[in-house]
Amino acid sequence: MVYLCSGDISVITRWENALGEKKSVVIESLDEINDHMDEPGVLFLDMDSSPAELKRLYSGEYRAILEDIKIMAFEKVPDPQTGKRLLSIGVKAYANTWIMPLHLLSALDTVENGGIWLYPEFVHALVNEIKPKSRPETEEPALFGKLTHREKELAGLILSGMNNAQIAAHLSISERTVKAHVTNIFKKAHVSDRLSFVLLMKE
Repeated sequence: MVYLCSGDISVITRWENALGEKKSVVIESLDEINDHMDEPGVLFLDMDSSPAELKRLYSGEYRAILEDIKIMAFEKVPDPQTGKRLLSIGVKAYANTWIMPLHLLSALDTVENGGIWLYPEFVHALVNEIKPKSRPETEEPALFGKLTHREKELAGLILSGMNNAQIAAHLSISERTVKAHVTNIFKKAHVSDRLSFVLLMKE
């Protein structure tokens, strides 16, 4: 079940069109989730049109109600500081309200499978803030022993905060090639995203 909470009918319509036949219900207040407690699922929360619900969410008022609900928050102008606060209270995804339908479904799939989805610029900002654990120059992370020379090079660029486009430009290769290398690196590290990779390297 996907719960849709927004005071903007255009946002609701956009969500419903993207979800297609996936089961969803429109709610005006998070209290209404009580009527569907036998169907835990994911909540889409439009932060711009639901300020009262957002305030109550921040206050912790909904902690018990939302115990079995995964929250995806949407904002027309996402901000990294807001994103950090949302993550701290257990929100599982934070994205632009006008996210492309394909990406919305990808984010929903990630959240339904226990992951966290963040818009790319936010991930990039977080990666830049996290400094991997310092090691002697001659010491490599254990994971690096599993990587090819090229993958080690890309891993270092990921840890420096570069996104795929920047890595492609830096190495004069295509973004498709970068994506293939990054996918292999994440598989070997047993992670699914940049943030998890950087946190692993920080340990």
